[in-house]
Formats: sequence, C-alpha cells, structure tokens
Amino acid sequence: MDAHCLTSAESGAVALIELSDDELADAALAARGAAALAEKDAAKQTTPTMRSAFEDSARRYRELAERFETGTAIGSHPARDAVIDGWYKTRKSSSGLR
Repeated sequence: MDAHCLTSAESGAVALIELSDDELADAALAARGAAALAEKDAAKQTTPTMRSAFEDSARRYRELAERFETGTAIGSHPARDAVIDGWYKTRKSSSGLR
C-alpha cells in the first residue's frame, strides 16, 4: 500500500495528512459525484447568476477530484515540499528503507 501525503496550509502552518491509494480513490470518486450533481443542478437553474454558481462548484469539485487522482492536494510550494521531503526521509530512516 502506497501512502500519499496531502498538505493543508492554515495560518502559515503545514499539516500532513497520510492517505492510502484506496482513500484517495474514494475521495476522487466522491468529488466526481459532487461535480456531476452540481452540473445537473446548474442545468436546472433559470438565472445566469445561479447557474454560474453551480457551474463554479462543479469546476472546483472536478479540480479537487483531479488532485486526489494525482495524489496532490495543492501545487508545488517550496516550504511544503521541504517539510514533505523531511517527512519522507524520517519515515525511510525509521523503517530501514534506503
């Protein structure tokens, strides 16, 4: 089982979340489902403003699904990448992997 680390930056702090391949696949599937529902709801709207709001939600859910599918929560960020690199090195050294 491969573990993936997703990061969430809040108030300048970086928190690591370890997710398995199955958990990422489940999250991607849920986001794809939410996107499909938002697209159906957008089609039902009669006003452009409301339709646009649902279409924006659908787009964000699709983007989130893509991030889960690739195992990345956010784009490249030097500070985050350094934290993740250090985390992986610590995990490898404690497990005896090289």
